Amino acid sequence: MGLVYKAQDLRLDRLVALKFLRDNPGEMDDRRLFQEARAASALDHPNICTVFDIDETPEGQRFIVMALYEGETLKQKIQRGPLKISEALEIDAQIAAGLAQAHARGIVHRDIKPSNVVVTSDGQVKILDFGVARLMDATRLTQTGIALGTVAYMSPEQIRGEAVDHRTDIWSLGVVLYEMIAGRPPFRAGDDQTTAWVIQFQQPEPLTALRTGVPMELERIVMKAMAKDPSERYQHVDEIPVDLRACLRLSGSSAALSAPTTIVATPPLSRPPAPTVAPPEPSLPRRSRTSTAFLLAGAATLLLALWIALGATGRVPFPLPTTAGSKLPTFELLTFRRGTIRTARFSPDGQTVVFGAAWDGEPFRIFLTRPDSPQATEVELPPADLLSVSRKGETAISIAPRMEGALMMSGLLARAPLLGGAPREMQENVREADWTPEGSDLLVVRSTAAGEHLEFPVGRVLYETSGYISHARFSPDGQRIAFLAHPVFADDRGDVAVVDLQGRHTTLSAGWSSVRGLAWSPNGKEVWFTGMKGGEDFALYGVSLAGRERTLLTSPGSMILLDVASSGKILLNREEQVRLTTVHAPGEDEERDFTWLDLSAARFISDDGRHVLFTHFGHGSGADYSVYLRGTAGGPGIRLGEGEARAISPDGRWAASLVHGTPTRILFLPTGAGQAQVLTTPLALQSIHWFPDGRRLLLVGRERGRGMRSYVQELRGGQPRPITPEGVYSVTWSPISPDGKLVIATGLGNRSALYPVDGGKPRPIQGLAPGEVPSRWTADGRALFVQRSYQVPFEIHRLDLESGRRTLWKRIRPADLAGVIPFREVLLTPDGEAYVYNSERLYSHLYLAEGIR
Repeated sequence: MGLVYKAQDLRLDRLVALKFLRDNPGEMDDRRLFQEARAASALDHPNICTVFDIDETPEGQRFIVMALYEGETLKQKIQRGPLKISEALEIDAQIAAGLAQAHARGIVHRDIKPSNVVVTSDGQVKILDFGVARLMDATRLTQTGIALGTVAYMSPEQIRGEAVDHRTDIWSLGVVLYEMIAGRPPFRAGDDQTTAWVIQFQQPEPLTALRTGVPMELERIVMKAMAKDPSERYQHVDEIPVDLRACLRLSGSSAALSAPTTIVATPPLSRPPAPTVAPPEPSLPRRSRTSTAFLLAGAATLLLALWIALGATGRVPFPLPTTAGSKLPTFELLTFRRGTIRTARFSPDGQTVVFGAAWDGEPFRIFLTRPDSPQATEVELPPADLLSVSRKGETAISIAPRMEGALMMSGLLARAPLLGGAPREMQENVREADWTPEGSDLLVVRSTAAGEHLEFPVGRVLYETSGYISHARFSPDGQRIAFLAHPVFADDRGDVAVVDLQGRHTTLSAGWSSVRGLAWSPNGKEVWFTGMKGGEDFALYGVSLAGRERTLLTSPGSMILLDVASSGKILLNREEQVRLTTVHAPGEDEERDFTWLDLSAARFISDDGRHVLFTHFGHGSGADYSVYLRGTAGGPGIRLGEGEARAISPDGRWAASLVHGTPTRILFLPTGAGQAQVLTTPLALQSIHWFPDGRRLLLVGRERGRGMRSYVQELRGGQPRPITPEGVYSVTWSPISPDGKLVIATGLGNRSALYPVDGGKPRPIQGLAPGEVPSRWTADGRALFVQRSYQVPFEIHRLDLESGRRTLWKRIRPADLAGVIPFREVLLTPDGEAYVYNSERLYSHLYLAEGIR
């Protein structure tokens, strides 16, 4: 789009580059040239071309004065052949570093390609040509349907002429990395039009198939950057160097990115704002470590003075007898509001307590408190839950966490100063994180298509399971990570385990019917945790690395260990859990309470709305739980047998239940007279559904080492047959069409489609909103009831499959939101007249305990 001349600056005696537009400038060209100058001159970064000035000739032709660099373009380097992998990753990391600052200033380049990248003679990377950059807060200079950029490096949304954000640069960066390694672009065709089609609808050839020695992890990084859906890409460009660094460590080539300037040349002041988080003002200076220390000390002094002035003791009785010695421990209540607490940590001073709480139905936020105070101070951060606090006084938080079952949440991992400020976002879809003892790095726990991973550093898997991982904590010496291993997703049965930094895993204590909460003992010789076996109450236990167990504290009710200080002080969460079931029976006008036993959940309602299948998890349910059948007209439930309730057969004669183990057992429990039957399967199962013909089952699970998917299982025997790709599976309670030919399945980003049981291309669902999941079919198969899980208020719509028209069917909103865990789903009949749903409230009380040894 322009001509560039080498020129002499006569006033400052330096060589510079002058850029003119190729043709006579019109109004749009003038605006574009000014835009480029303004965008580029606002950036001061070693990986971005320096802009000195903008001027014009006597004839009125404007030009930009830029720094002149000795070297060659990346395009020239690639023309000589593929780059060494280490060199390609170093160049990509430098481009990412420059883009990170541009994105932090609200600037999208929109034309990242090898010819716009210069590698100087000393190896420094410079990004050129912000000529098609757009300030995200400025008026758009292009109209809908006009795509600026170079086709081979453009993102799918850019090709379609849609509004773009910083993730379009992430796409182009992935394309450039692919080209450096392969020696050619990932998408190429005879003309621009064909290339544009290929970019939108085809996948590139794998790098591992084009070149030997390419690590699989590098393949994953490139393909994630080039995900066609922006929501499935890296969400922030400076996540890419982190993954590249981890990739090199895994492949034994960590020296390639050892120079600080090649990882993140200058860390960005902030990242592009999330939709619900206002960006920091650019004029705010960055705090130094020294100033942060003074702020922490000042805040602690101010808070202490305030607490003394208030004169509150906060000391209340806590009926927990000790079994570890003759002296009773003391317990001090730290929180006094109604709501839910999931995580709390001691700050580096060992006195201040940091915790995340959702009070009175509000989102999770971070608070500070100290003993003897009835008040907690809210930290100035966006809505987030606490994950960990480092020895340096830095927090790891989960921004806008979302529910993943009653026991788990997942969100955007970020790090932030203890006293608040702009968080630095790091990784999407992280459930847990913990700082190393020195506070330099984080382990993470996250779910993937192939299972649950414990990673340290991020990208390096130390432990994985088809269930889930919770409460992962570094040992005081940093050599081990203790965690709770749960074999069944969203179920708190499990084992206490440790893994070292080489990935060697040891189970210290197994077979807990409920285990939640874990921390290392003050001396680091034991792992302390809270759990129960059988019908016992929760208790605090310790287990040595040799597997020797002891009881530290017993408790009536639910007691969860949150943290242990080096002084021996302990943070405990005492929970009051209320689980309710509500039913709207056929012919009735109002909902009514349908709660059964102490801890149970409705799992299936019959098509006529007259029977509900329950799972009982509470006292007396047994190690594998119990299945009950209860009529919606009222009366007691009938215990059918063991397992987790899943579905009633079309003829109403059998209830299918699930018993986890090796192998997994599917039990067919008679609803009347008869004997139970068993079907074993090699799959680790999540759910079971009956086909309308009564001769087949739809199984949702995974084979060992493979991703979750949906299978068809003939009742007469044989192996389960997969009908969806890995990572795409049925998440709803009634996914099969009335004719048995289609199955609802959902993949990444909660995108659902209709998959033919006998094979064929999936059918998109017209009118389905982002994040919505169909819950079941109407009786005629012409519409779906759709829901969005874990939302309050909870809404259900009826969606017509042919027209895509939607109508609101039901809105459910509790009058009191304090402690409410948002609903997962509502189970309803095909006509929508009868339904049942489970709701839960979780009230938390945070205590400081002393004298437990």
